[in-house]
Amino acid sequence: MKTKKYYVSYQFQNRDNKSSFGFGSTELELTEDVRDYTDINAMRTYIEERLHADQNIDANVVILYWRPFEGQ
Repeated sequence: MKTKKYYVSYQFQNRDNKSSFGFGSTELELTEDVRDYTDINAMRTYIEERLHADQNIDANVVILYWRPFEGQ
């Protein structure tokens, strides 16, 4: 199955400490095109899970920007 890579930038706020926040970006590899809010919400949930697993940050994430990489 062919995948498509996306660049995603986001802002996050720590749920436990509202004054703790930051920005980030990542590359996501998806099996289908991003078509609607449901897909964007799935990206948000995935990033929240990764922040928790990798950095032990319990965060609310807001997707700021996303786009597929060129030439796919």
